[in-house]
Amino acid sequence: DTASLQDMARNYKGAGPIIQQEMTRELTRLAIQVRNEAVKLAPVDTGRLRSSIAYELAPRGQDLIARIGTNVKYAKAVEYGTGLLSEAPDSSHTRHWPPGPALDGWAGRHGFSVTSGGETTNLGWIVAEIIGRRGGLKPRPYLRPAFEKVKPKVADAIEKARLRAFMKIARSS
Repeated sequence: DTASLQDMARNYKGAGPIIQQEMTRELTRLAIQVRNEAVKLAPVDTGRLRSSIAYELAPRGQDLIARIGTNVKYAKAVEYGTGLLSEAPDSSHTRHWPPGPALDGWAGRHGFSVTSGGETTNLGWIVAEIIGRRGGLKPRPYLRPAFEKVKPKVADAIEKARLRAFMKIARSS
């Protein structure tokens, strides 16, 4: 409950920046916890997805929000799955046939390749065919469970920020 913080900010000169500083401190701490948990839970092949998980604080109107996520193109497919197996709210839930060449790198790293005349050919199309016949990729959530694990700590974090702000305001009065 942030109502007491708003009352404090209205009633004490200079309280606003102190409250904002303490809330930012706690929000940052929570965002780091979610990010760290997501990194632990993210599936690993090359490590690219894991290493790309980041957080940022951003204003939204009068509020400050934390965004935790990644800019890797395939992250949504990993988190929610694809096609018939997708858990994404915006999914069409139709069979997913990924393009074979997009899977050539993965195929090569996992033994789906042939060597002929000294030249190796990765067989991403075989992996794409398997995914398509199954209907898509199954979800491997990492961000949603990370958030759910940290979510119960939010009320305590707000209370800590409120108490620290109150103590700082009391000392400065």
